[in-house]
Amino acid sequence: MSFAPSFSPDESPESAAAARAGDRERGERLLRRLDPSASLRALFALDDPPEGLAEEALIGWLIALPDGVDPADAARALFHLPADRCHSAEAERLSGLLEQVARFPAASLSRRRRRR
Repeated sequence: MSFAPSFSPDESPESAAAARAGDRERGERLLRRLDPSASLRALFALDDPPEGLAEEALIGWLIALPDGVDPADAARALFHLPADRCHSAEAERLSGLLEQVARFPAASLSRRRRRR
């Protein structure tokens, strides 16, 4: 097994770390925009959230999304953010719920309604 560095040969490890920090900062800004109520972040930060909190966090997140933001697009974007998430059963359940939301973009849902 070979070890591949996380930086290119033309850059130093320090500049690679700075780039990762920049990615993390951009990710944090995106997360604040896509989770304005912090309901998702709050659940992921808990070591042992109570049962049923995943659904509450999801509903709070959906209600607080800014106007014009498609929940499916937001859910997909959240999956690509680097995060130090707790791996509790509720956090896993919330991840599964977000995955379900991501499967149904608004455009797809509106097409389905028109077919009736």
